[in-house]
Amino acid sequence: IPNVVFIELDKYLSDLDQNARIIFLLRILQNWGINRLHIINSSVGYELLEIYGKIIKENIKVYLHTYAFDRYDDGLIFNYLSNGLVKVYDYVDMFITDSETYKNQLIEINGFEASKIETLFLPIEEQKINNKPVSNKKSYKVLWASRISDSKLVEVAVMIGKELAKHNIELHFYGVLDSEYALNNYFYSLIEPYNNIHYHGEYDGFETIDNENYDMLLLTSKNEGLPNIVLEALSVNLFVIAPNVGGIPEVIKDGTNGFLVDSNFSYHEYLEKILNFYDTEIDLLKLVELNKCIMSNHSPDTYRKNVYKILDI
Repeated sequence: IPNVVFIELDKYLSDLDQNARIIFLLRILQNWGINRLHIINSSVGYELLEIYGKIIKENIKVYLHTYAFDRYDDGLIFNYLSNGLVKVYDYVDMFITDSETYKNQLIEINGFEASKIETLFLPIEEQKINNKPVSNKKSYKVLWASRISDSKLVEVAVMIGKELAKHNIELHFYGVLDSEYALNNYFYSLIEPYNNIHYHGEYDGFETIDNENYDMLLLTSKNEGLPNIVLEALSVNLFVIAPNVGGIPEVIKDGTNGFLVDSNFSYHEYLEKILNFYDTEIDLLKLVELNKCIMSNHSPDTYRKNVYKILDI
């Protein structure tokens, strides 16, 4: 899109406190002649709107991208911003999210007007092995790839791995360690007792993972929007076992291209679904056809057209 500048505050302004970042953004808006402001999942951008939203709204069209509620350990959902986005509601022209599920939640829970919310399905680049043959041959290796953090229920995933050892199934972790899991090698201490659990470190894009050697993607999480890792797995026809939260049920059709887990705070149902996969012969034709249909909504071309439509350009 012409005349677009993307500012990643953590990369360029790491030494500034929150207030200094807000002032920096405000000066950009004042001096650059900005027509549209997109705030993408940013607490700094949100606070900018809280303080200066009334003035900003007079001359600039504001888009706020938001993707999911969060979830407490007891399963109750909440918005990651404590006021539930309502303090800036009047200053936002359009809320943009990546799933119909979250759009409906914003309407039903937050009371937002449907006319102020657009669903923009995120794009997934076609993988080089997107058309690779699929088969029911099993490697007995499970892939877990995401940020290794509390929100991803890592301890639950490790417990799954512990139980999989009894069935000679390996669990392979990929992802950056959050500080609490890096501190004193905590994550390594979690997996060290189990010879069937392996950690491969960070990964630079899903295509850098040798995903052909795995039978499935396992995602454990408290809550999600519509995570890229799930879409990337589907793009290469990898079976997915994931929590029944957020927008995930929009792309995982239980028993066809994956299994959905309702009790996501415990390892038991995840384990049951994994073992079920190994005891079942998946209809590969249905899996491939379903994934092709899903990915058509997430192609870069479709995304580009939808962005232009939202921006009316």
